[in-house]
Amino acid sequence: MLRIGCHLSSSKGFLHMGKEAVEIGANTFQFFTRNPRGSRAKEIDPEDVRKFLEFAKEHDICQILAHAPYTLNPCSKDAKTRDFAWMTMEDDLKRMEYVPGNCYNFHPGSHVGQGAQEGIQMISEMLNRILKEEQHTTVLLETMAGKGTEVGRSFEELAQILDRVELKNHMGVCLDTCHVYDAGYDLVGQLDQVLEEFDRVIGLDNGADDFISKPFSMLELIARIRAVLRRSQPAQSVREYRLGPLYVCPEQHIVRVDGQDVTLTNKEFELLLFLLRHPNQVFSREDLYEMIWGLESMGDNITVAVHINRLREKIEKDPSAPEYIQTVWGVGYRLKIV
Repeated sequence: MLRIGCHLSSSKGFLHMGKEAVEIGANTFQFFTRNPRGSRAKEIDPEDVRKFLEFAKEHDICQILAHAPYTLNPCSKDAKTRDFAWMTMEDDLKRMEYVPGNCYNFHPGSHVGQGAQEGIQMISEMLNRILKEEQHTTVLLETMAGKGTEVGRSFEELAQILDRVELKNHMGVCLDTCHVYDAGYDLVGQLDQVLEEFDRVIGLDNGADDFISKPFSMLELIARIRAVLRRSQPAQSVREYRLGPLYVCPEQHIVRVDGQDVTLTNKEFELLLFLLRHPNQVFSREDLYEMIWGLESMGDNITVAVHINRLREKIEKDPSAPEYIQTVWGVGYRLKIV
């Protein structure tokens, strides 16, 4: 079912917001968890929450969206500002447990001249510190317009944050259309293409094994599902690979760099293992798609490219100048072993 609502004031409590939503024909709503320009939060009334939950069930109100205050900046230069962001979000998520199963949205913040990568690292560190396995709230990164030094100006930046978060099952993305348009994505002239790019970048960079565009045939969908199931079995091999600081044990599905464990998805591991077993041999994107995904006629070059980039981020000392997985321009990729 399509959920449509608007932003409502939380000053009179949850039940009042629920009734106001029904009055305007909405089946969801957004609200600020506290003063959007400050830090003060209204005391939660358990009885108000109880009545709201009953009212919401009766009127099919669900997936309400809490919005963090604008003052949060988890990637600020100032340690006190970062601490404020951590403490505020941690408290907000505890308060959200009164209304479980909903969403909490926040602006990633501004790196203030430290660089986007430093900002991305700080944001992911905060999320890894705050998120709890037992929580019942999905935390959403909001797409940003890219004004000043805002982080999250591109789908790729959001994907990098998500890739570094440990509890990915508690994360999502809020697609703010105004911000996305201001960031340069042509939602007016190329809406379908922008949404497809969003699904592809956010999905594949967040651990998806494949991507399929709409419209698609049922035969293609079934073929892709079979391929994923067929290729999801762990690789069987007793051989160990050691390339400088890189260590790979196929039998135990272990990958280490400088002695530190590296977590790979099934497809990332299969791709790395295939290249290790064919050192210095160049493969086109189409070749790699056929070998790893097993669907030559349905291959998508973006799928291979994204997985290659993710592997480089995880095993290369400098992903922008890779030592192992190298690009042979105009041809494809190879794993270089001297």
